[in-house]
Amino acid sequence: MHDSLAALFSKAIAKPPPGVRDQGLDAARQWWAEASKASVKSLSIKVMYMGHAMAGKTSMMLRQRYARAAVLPTEPDRTIGLEIALISMSDDGAKAILYDTAGQPEYFPFHKLFITKGALIVIFFDLSRDLDVCRDAVIGQLQIVAANTPHAVVMIVGSLSDKVEGDVKAKLGAVTDVVEDWRANQRAVHLKGDDASG
Repeated sequence: MHDSLAALFSKAIAKPPPGVRDQGLDAARQWWAEASKASVKSLSIKVMYMGHAMAGKTSMMLRQRYARAAVLPTEPDRTIGLEIALISMSDDGAKAILYDTAGQPEYFPFHKLFITKGALIVIFFDLSRDLDVCRDAVIGQLQIVAANTPHAVVMIVGSLSDKVEGDVKAKLGAVTDVVEDWRANQRAVHLKGDDASG
């Protein structure tokens, strides 16, 4: 998994950070000038795991931290609030900062405090659950993300596929269709909002 995070990380730092871009062209030029002198280095990527309880967020984080030596959690080991882990990805200081959020609904309002521009948001859902539960779980998490950071980079992960009764690909396809419909609707809402503002 470290290799795929490293590839994502290299793409994420290929342009000035959003805060610099928001300041305009002069700030971006200054950032590139400093970066070319190697005086500015941002060698970290924030990865935030979201989703309902027992969907595999903590298991993924533990696997990324400890590889095969990870002891996978059981229900009593659930995340309370938020857990943060740092993974070194290379000898030059590149790192991934993993945010593992609690999956109980009472914690969902607090997730928005940690969702930031430039982060990779990974939404987990339990494929072994009923299709309607899967759809609702994914859309609910997407709504939390969109309310705070509308243009966030989001990856959706269906977990526990080994426990699915029936066709896993069909279930993934049905959830994917719902996500695509949701995205199209969000895009239409943003376009209407842009037209209304002038």
